[in-house]
Formats: sequence, C-alpha cells, structure tokens
Amino acid sequence: MKFKNLLVLLFSIFLVGCNSDFPKVSVRNNSEQKIDSVQIGMSQKFPTTFKNILPNEQVHGTISAEDDSLGDGAYYIEVYFEDTTSKKETFGYFTNGTALEYCIAIEIKQDIILVDYFSEE
Repeated sequence: MKFKNLLVLLFSIFLVGCNSDFPKVSVRNNSEQKIDSVQIGMSQKFPTTFKNILPNEQVHGTISAEDDSLGDGAYYIEVYFEDTTSKKETFGYFTNGTALEYCIAIEIKQDIILVDYFSEE
C-alpha cells in the first residue's frame, strides 16, 4: 500500500512539473496608434518579435526559451510605437528556464501594459 501511495505521489509530481518551456503569447494593441515592434522574451538573446501591429489588432506567437543558461527570472517586454516612444517592463516569472504558465495574454494600451496568465490550454 505504501508503495502504491509513493507511485501516485511521484506521478503527481511528474505531472505538475511538466510545464512548457515555450509559453504561447498573444499581444493585443488597444492603443490609438500603430506599434512599430514588440519584443518579448526570457533573455535579450532570443526575443520573440512582432512588427507593425495596428490599433485593435491581435498577434500570436511563442516566447522562445532557447538560452540554455537560464535559471530563474522574469520575462521582459519592449514596445516601440511608431512615433518613437517606447515602454519597457518586466513581468511574470520562470524557473530553471521553464515557464510556469501555458499562455500569456498581453494588452497594450496608451499608457499601460496589462498581462494575464493561463496555466492550462
């Protein structure tokens, strides 16, 4: 009986630990101006880049985790508007280079960046 409980416990830990190394991301431009580019990533080395996002447009992609040297840290986002203004923020958390969430939804408004996290499909 103890062996069976141990197997169930180990299997549960395995399932919880099976997070995606590459979280999906959606970016919605809810500002009144065109966004020239958005860079999102776990490191500056391998960013996910979206270009030419029109007002009220939404784009989708995957945050790259190609850098094997990553440990624990936060994601970063850099937003460049067409009028050359920019916003830079950090958000969220990853551990051992692995995402804790399945999907990240980002909403860019005129003066703020909103982030929402989803851990299931």
